[in-house]
Amino acid sequence: MLNLGVNLSIFGFVGAILINVIMLIKFLSRANKAGSAIAEILHALFLGGLRQSYLTLLSNDDIEPTLVDELLYRVEIILKFSFLFGLCLVALGLFTQ
Repeated sequence: MLNLGVNLSIFGFVGAILINVIMLIKFLSRANKAGSAIAEILHALFLGGLRQSYLTLLSNDDIEPTLVDELLYRVEIILKFSFLFGLCLVALGLFTQ
């Protein structure tokens, strides 16, 4: 259980960072006036959470979210939950040993 938890946590953490980098690149390629939204996405990269969702940031900048944007957002949520679940498995594995 401990090994699975560590692997799941690493996969979730690295995957969420990579998804955030991809979302940042996609956003920068389409943004017009992206000052505050870039700050939000960089905040998510370095501190781990957006105050607004990625789709809200797109709509605030008058960019219509595409299917790929929605998919990236959903995958990021799944990866964050897998990271948290992995941490729970690590804690449970350490507790039972």
